[in-house]
Amino acid sequence: MKRGFTNVMRYCMDELLPLTIRDNYYFMYPFYRYWFNGSENLNSIMRFKEIVHSMSDEEFTTFYETLKCRANIRPTDCSEASLRWVLERLDLRRNKTLLDVGCGRGGIPYVLTQFFQPASIVGLDLSPAAIAFCRRAHSAPHLRFEVGDAEHLPFAAASFDIVTNLESSHCYPDVHAFYREVHRVLVLGGHFLYADCLPANRFREVTHALEDSGLRVEQDRDITSNVLLSCDAIARQRIQAYGGNSLELATFLGVPGSQYYEDMRAGRWTYRILRLTKQDA
Repeated sequence: MKRGFTNVMRYCMDELLPLTIRDNYYFMYPFYRYWFNGSENLNSIMRFKEIVHSMSDEEFTTFYETLKCRANIRPTDCSEASLRWVLERLDLRRNKTLLDVGCGRGGIPYVLTQFFQPASIVGLDLSPAAIAFCRRAHSAPHLRFEVGDAEHLPFAAASFDIVTNLESSHCYPDVHAFYREVHRVLVLGGHFLYADCLPANRFREVTHALEDSGLRVEQDRDITSNVLLSCDAIARQRIQAYGGNSLELATFLGVPGSQYYEDMRAGRWTYRILRLTKQDA
């Protein structure tokens, strides 16, 4: 079966079916059995989001190398909200160059190839396994994926018109170095599109650090209340679907009552999206 048709099937399953049905193991089993025909461990595939955090780098790589899928791997797991974030904030005309830092499975670069015609898009991630997956899963003109460190971007100065970074920077040991690198690789007047969830007092520090790096904040929107509504709607269903009820899993999913959820509700953590512009060379 052609990849395009199977991807349409997956989209319909994800966006049109209620979560209580879509996340039911027994309902989804025949679909997974069809899509991943020939895979030896179907149960691990269905429980992937539950077990991935305990995988070593070798286990993660082996998992993808042995995966057999009729759709040749789903192109992206970007949520509808992630897609909307990209499309609302990008002013990407023809002949623009874009870098997505912390690209993971390649969701942001893939979306951009579907809606825009940039001169080039580069997805960069620290994980070789993630980049290997992206190179197998995504094929489009002017799109490439590279292994690299966000704090030491392997590109010349003024290489990109736009840099994006979505829910990744909280993992960086020296986020200030990352901001300086974003400024360095952007052209004068280029844009940095940035989103993450951080402690509220740290976000104030982050805003100052971004401005000190020569990046002017044009838009700064707090969407914590929207994130909490999303957690209220789906987090408990998700944890039931994953078949576990550990404290770590509840916190990761933002289940109401978890420390992460309560920190956001109390205002100790905030989720913000920013658009910045490089204002000096």
